[in-house]
Amino acid sequence: QSQVRQFLDSHLIDVLITTPGTLWRALKQDLLDFTALRHLVLDEVDTLLDDSFNSELQCIFTHVNVRQKPDASAGLHPWDGTQLILIGATFPRGVDELLGQVMDTSSFRVVRSNFLHCVPPHVEQTFMRVNNDDKLATLIDLLKKRDGHSQSGVIVFCNKATTVNWIGYMLDANHVKHVRLQGTMPFEMRVDILKRFREKDAGVLVCTDIGSRGLDTVRVETVINYDFPTCLSDYLHRVGRVGRVGSLVRGSVVNIVTHPWDVELVQKIEIAVRRHTPLPGINANIKRKLKSRHDIHEE
Repeated sequence: QSQVRQFLDSHLIDVLITTPGTLWRALKQDLLDFTALRHLVLDEVDTLLDDSFNSELQCIFTHVNVRQKPDASAGLHPWDGTQLILIGATFPRGVDELLGQVMDTSSFRVVRSNFLHCVPPHVEQTFMRVNNDDKLATLIDLLKKRDGHSQSGVIVFCNKATTVNWIGYMLDANHVKHVRLQGTMPFEMRVDILKRFREKDAGVLVCTDIGSRGLDTVRVETVINYDFPTCLSDYLHRVGRVGRVGSLVRGSVVNIVTHPWDVELVQKIEIAVRRHTPLPGINANIKRKLKSRHDIHEE
């Protein structure tokens, strides 16, 4: 803490990139002063405004003088207070309820894409219904078929870190070059893994949903959902790893469907893709949705 305080006291900081928990601890220890804060950006807002971070953000907002108007039309100087910016591919329910405690939400200026909550129409979607016993063999077959495409990348998504590790062992045994990424790894290791994948040292990245947000690489040609996601918002973020601006290929998504409870989500996705409509229920609270699904499985 003393080293951090010494650094902050001796440096003027233009941009601070952090997580809610770390920021809140710094504020509690009086390591930061937000008097001159001009912009507060919440990236991946659907996650940050979910129950998981709700209490931390409420505490952070008590230290922020949020600007009530986006311009000087009300007689305020354009730089009075802090401009709050929310960014995300999905937008959660309950934003007004949370932010209404610290600001007038009617002052928000909404900039929204016409394709918000829609599956990218240029990305091909494939759903493979297989028995659970054939799941691994199906994945290995898909990966070996693309071995010759060394310039393209593949991301394989799993729902658990233990599955990522197990898949890694199986790919090693079948001589499929890959790297693994999951949240229990040290930060420095994760940075090195992403660097190797971006620089084409490995053509396959096996990861949890930690790789579905903020990972910007134009070399990914295919996303394979080894485990089908538990909610539609996760599906949308995974699909967003392909067909990005600057990509040389349109991209495709292959979904390995093995469980009965996956079928409901598959049907919703298929209907939305055919009708070119947004995926339903994207703005639901993720933490509550996962708990509900877990309760159903337990029953």
